[in-house]
Amino acid sequence: MKDTDFTLVSPDNIWNYKQNHPELVIYDLKLTGKFTDEQLDLVRKSMLARGVNKWLKVRRDLISYKKALQKEITRIQLNLINLKKVVRDSFVAFEELELGKKSFHDHHAHLKKQIAYKEDLTKLKTLIQIRQTLKDLCMTERWQVWQGKRLEDMNDSKYKKFEF
Repeated sequence: MKDTDFTLVSPDNIWNYKQNHPELVIYDLKLTGKFTDEQLDLVRKSMLARGVNKWLKVRRDLISYKKALQKEITRIQLNLINLKKVVRDSFVAFEELELGKKSFHDHHAHLKKQIAYKEDLTKLKTLIQIRQTLKDLCMTERWQVWQGKRLEDMNDSKYKKFEF
């Protein structure tokens, strides 16, 4: 893909630009021909000092964590399919207990499997919600203009209240 001229960025074409690497900023500035290598090193140091590099790394880690959560969600979903069958097959009717066909040990084992199923189901719902929140954060609108805004204006988040 041909590098896009960053001076032409707009809300309509912002998705055409690579992101998540601080050296892309250096590359863009270097292309202008207005910065010396010494000045570009100053920009690198400023980005380090201001946490830009850190937060680009954190964003990449959030994406990686979101992918790991998806693998765990898939694992739990498959486990729930098996557990549901085990719970169904281990059901003990009270008539079977009364007739001595099944023991209270069998009934207790069934209840333990039922609890394991419900625990995995709860865990699955929680992980899906967490993954969705991470996905929403990672897919935040790219057109974020800070110029002229106070820090407090940029602190407004829809994630102040979590519901689990």
